[in-house]
Amino acid sequence: AGAFRLFLSTSRRVPEAVRPFMCSHPPGARRRKYTARKRQIAWSVLTVGFLCVWLAVYRSTRTKRKVRDACDPNVSRLGVYGEVGDPQIHASSPSPTARALFQQGMALAYGLAMEEALKTLEEAIQEDPFCVMCHWGMAYVVGPNFNKDLTDDEREACVRSISIAKRLLQADKAQKKTGRLYDLEAAYVSAMSLRFPETEQEWIADGGEWSFSEKYANAMERVCFQFEQEVTPCVLYAQGMMESTPWRYYQDNGELKPSMQRVYLMLKSILSTKQGAYHPQALHLMIHLTEAAPAVAGRALGEEAADRLAAMASEKYGVTHLLHMPGHTYLRLGRWTDCVRVNVKAVEADQLWIKNCLQPYYPRHQRAQLVAGAMMYGNITIALQHSFSVAEMKNNGDLMSVSPPLDVPRGFPVVLARFGMWKEISQLRPLFADIRDNASLLGGAFTYCIWKYAEGLALASTGNPASALEVLRQLERAASQVPPDELPPEHRFWPAHQVLASTMVLTLKARLSQLRSEIPQAILLMEESIRQHLPIPYMEPEHWYLPLKQCLGKLLLDDKQYTKAIRVYLEDLVDHPLNAWSYLGLAQAYRRRDGNGSAKAIHHYHRFQDAWANAEVPIHSSCCEFGC
Repeated sequence: AGAFRLFLSTSRRVPEAVRPFMCSHPPGARRRKYTARKRQIAWSVLTVGFLCVWLAVYRSTRTKRKVRDACDPNVSRLGVYGEVGDPQIHASSPSPTARALFQQGMALAYGLAMEEALKTLEEAIQEDPFCVMCHWGMAYVVGPNFNKDLTDDEREACVRSISIAKRLLQADKAQKKTGRLYDLEAAYVSAMSLRFPETEQEWIADGGEWSFSEKYANAMERVCFQFEQEVTPCVLYAQGMMESTPWRYYQDNGELKPSMQRVYLMLKSILSTKQGAYHPQALHLMIHLTEAAPAVAGRALGEEAADRLAAMASEKYGVTHLLHMPGHTYLRLGRWTDCVRVNVKAVEADQLWIKNCLQPYYPRHQRAQLVAGAMMYGNITIALQHSFSVAEMKNNGDLMSVSPPLDVPRGFPVVLARFGMWKEISQLRPLFADIRDNASLLGGAFTYCIWKYAEGLALASTGNPASALEVLRQLERAASQVPPDELPPEHRFWPAHQVLASTMVLTLKARLSQLRSEIPQAILLMEESIRQHLPIPYMEPEHWYLPLKQCLGKLLLDDKQYTKAIRVYLEDLVDHPLNAWSYLGLAQAYRRRDGNGSAKAIHHYHRFQDAWANAEVPIHSSCCEFGC
């Protein structure tokens, strides 16, 4: 304020309205003349004062950014996600903020947090509208990936983004900008332009997004060999090839397709280098490529990548989907406690994002995998804590519309059924009283099926077979009302709701047949259910909460078909390695067939004890649905 008064008093022309505030003498008095030296001092003081105020305001806003959340739409996205790692891809923007935002956006995109990646890249473009890679990144984020198909509007948006990037490159060329980074950016843009042709006619004529994904991948492979010191072009080649045949990486004989074998070798080569060993997207892709292998040895090829990704995820790491990703491999290799550990961290990170008005990628998936892992080693507390509540199941409209809509089969009632907690299931009856077997009400017919399935098993297992039979009739009516899925069976995310509804009917029928001592009939029903599951595409966690072969094995034991039971349990141990349920079944089968002193019976019982060592509940059979 003093500097402002001094500034006014040194001006040659001062408005009459402000003269009373300049000094203490009367308005009509002669104003004191200041020397040029004093005017210079006044200007200096004013400048320093202004800079001090500006610096204080700037520092205060920067300090707030460190502790703020993202609920304020005017707040910068930079840094709000925690640590996101190094995506190993760069932009040539002169703006440090734009460069940092671009890298953050790409790191988020590696973890499929596309909503947040999009907002981050939009802010980067606001910081520097001439950032070539920021516009390229928009096409990368909006475009298809192995979990998302491309809409017409998205394709047009990608065409616009690449068109802008190409014009900016032309401008850079006109200004004679040169260097390795500019050449690399031009190669990225050229490859991406092949993914999104400018006309819809060309898009349709050449086979749509999967065909153009392969063209883009082939172009990225050329970039990979052109820029040998860069690993990200090679990673993007692998990603493009995987997206040209999403989730269909294996042949009928269980071997990788030839194109996917090349992708595997590329990823293996990248991860064997010092620069690429911890590339987050390379690790992500290696897990997805290997997890679906039919043989345990094939899945194990991704174990090192899973361990590295888990090690990268510090307490401050914020890309929630990548926190969860090692769980895919751990679940497929029987590392149940590790699966739970990484998914607990992912769920906690998701909750923090949601609290801060951020949109994590598909947080229910982390919970579903967490429940699947916990049930395998008897951690009922974790399983129940993260299973889908009655309220979530009943208000199931949005749950059934996401891709993949596979979460309701891990609702609260079936977790209780898995451990034979029939009393607790009966206590849920009032909570489901307002659901009817009508697909138009609340959670719809599928959710109603899940409740009736659990209720029927509870009644059958507590000496009420007549009531269970009535519930079976209600379940059959509800199953007949489950509508066809919007996605076709050949789609990678086909939810198979009608198949799962049939599974519930067949399982409850088999349980009632077992109680009537009609064991052969019960076996036929479970074998039919297993056959119905064969066309269901690979998904992790699986579509249904219960490995059906564990229940078939239990019925075969009841029918004294011990050798067949052993074969079924061994098959399940391929599907679900190191699981206690099948180890217990094997021990019982060997003991009943070969006697109490059987070495194999003793061996598998010890394996069961090791696998169940941290369990919270005892079990006495491989399938509590058919008697614990």
